[in-house]
Amino acid sequence: MHRACIPSVHPGQFKSHYGPTLEPGMEELRKHGHQTMFYAERNWDDHLEDFNRFLFNAQGAMEAI
Repeated sequence: MHRACIPSVHPGQFKSHYGPTLEPGMEELRKHGHQTMFYAERNWDDHLEDFNRFLFNAQGAMEAI
């Protein structure tokens, strides 16, 4: 998540480049039994829905609390 928050990455860039690159990698790690944790600093409000999907909506992932 380093340097992908606003203003470093525009929301459009996040949707077109960052998210589509990160999500398949997250799913592949999960398939192999790895748990992923994110550390975030600064303001991530504009990307929280995407990260919620990456972390909790993938098949076999934990449900959000």
